[in-house]
Amino acid sequence: MNGSLRLSVVFAAVLRTLALYWIFNAVLMLLMLGSVFTSLRYGSFSSLFSLVPSCLEMVLAMLTWIFAGRIAELVIGAADVEFQAPQLEAAHLYTLGFVVVGLFFFINYLPGVVRCFYEMTEQDGPSKSLVTYVPAGSRLKIFPGDPIIPCVMGAVCAGLAPKWGKRVARAYAKANVELH
Repeated sequence: MNGSLRLSVVFAAVLRTLALYWIFNAVLMLLMLGSVFTSLRYGSFSSLFSLVPSCLEMVLAMLTWIFAGRIAELVIGAADVEFQAPQLEAAHLYTLGFVVVGLFFFINYLPGVVRCFYEMTEQDGPSKSLVTYVPAGSRLKIFPGDPIIPCVMGAVCAGLAPKWGKRVARAYAKANVELH
């Protein structure tokens, strides 16, 4: 990048970070709502309708990720300036985005994971609070999406942030799109 970045590139990286956050949220909601469909009695149209907001969030997040550069150009417009940042590259921005989203989910759900393991080891057996999202009659006994899955997703996202950041930046540079 020769030590310079455009403001639209920074804004596109921020938009893609938000899109990543929305994708994580949508996946988690779909996992939680998926437990409703483990029993045929709960597979009604009204239950299916409850998936619509998460599916819409997923679609909007993907569209935001794909069109982040164009959105950034429209929002920034003529104010798009190039500034000198000799030590900052697009890969660093994406790495920071992945770290922020990953740590947010990890830190946010870690207390729930500790509570979950504590309740599983109680002398009286697992408490009923572990079965919060499981409908009556379901074969699913403990839903792991509350909170183990988001905590692990966050840890993986933060841990692989440098690799993913470089890969995303390289993909956009290779496509000769330069993140816009």
